Amino acid sequence: MVCPTCSHETSGWMCEIWLDKRTIWFMQAGAQFALADDVVELTKYYHVISQLDNRVASEVEDIISNPPEELPNTN
Repeated sequence: MVCPTCSHETSGWMCEIWLDKRTIWFMQAGAQFALADDVVELTKYYHVISQLDNRVASEVEDIISNPPEELPNTN
């Protein structure tokens, strides 16, 4: 599947995170969640961490290994 926003190949409806434009990427991810009517925070969390490359995932390994009980993206 090709990401409609950046034309990169992706395994789902989200593109891999854009390290140089993180704020825009998170805003677009939020829009995708809204369009999909996805309101479950844990599902959103898993979608986001699935798009981290190896370097970024290594930097936040402690968060990935032990997700907070209350996820911070709650609207």
